[in-house]
Amino acid sequence: MASTNKAAGQSRNLPWVEKYRPQRLDDLISHKDILTTIQRFISEDKLPHLLFYGPPGTGKTSTILACARQLYGDKEFNSMVLELNASDDRGIDVVRGPVLSFASTRTIFKKGFKLVILDEADAMTQDAQNALRRGDMRRSLNILQSTSMAYGKVTEDAVYTCTGHPLRSDIANILDWSLNKDFTAAYNLDFPPDIRIGLLIKLADIEHRLASGTDEKIQLSSMVAAFQAVRDLVVSEAS
Repeated sequence: MASTNKAAGQSRNLPWVEKYRPQRLDDLISHKDILTTIQRFISEDKLPHLLFYGPPGTGKTSTILACARQLYGDKEFNSMVLELNASDDRGIDVVRGPVLSFASTRTIFKKGFKLVILDEADAMTQDAQNALRRGDMRRSLNILQSTSMAYGKVTEDAVYTCTGHPLRSDIANILDWSLNKDFTAAYNLDFPPDIRIGLLIKLADIEHRLASGTDEKIQLSSMVAAFQAVRDLVVSEAS
């Protein structure tokens, strides 16, 4: 009851422009040609880059927010939509930081594209606009060139190996072992005893550091590095 009263109080205190903002595209009463086009994009599960322009108060922000809520619903709105006011956050660090981080991460229970809303985007700096247009193409080209130089041919597995990412087949095997096999099969480490002992010591160190409150992302990298070192040792001994 207390939470309901609190929510009702917050609703009463909202500015009307927010309280009565349209929640779906059907709630909008103008720009029918634009709305028809956006509805078609949504029905095809495709949403290209869009630029809304016009005087203040003509419904630009309301239109894209209604589009976002229709796409994702209230439950997934916060995890799939990033809204930034470019007049406040308008430097290149925003593109390299929040925008890149949000766009490059995936949610577990939702497939499809994410939506980044840049309100008043014309206020962004020139460097930030250039970074948005360029995206990660330079990095992609560098990876492709490195793969070609290292392996002579650019294939999916070669790109994954060159960038240090696990192969899709490896991920599929790990998921299969974890979900469908018993614990003994999933935990089977078929390594020589000395290598297995070294790996277990490293894993114990990682667990100790995690228990001490260290950063999980860093320790995950340490675990990946430990298994990579084991793989290199196994390959070198086999050859």
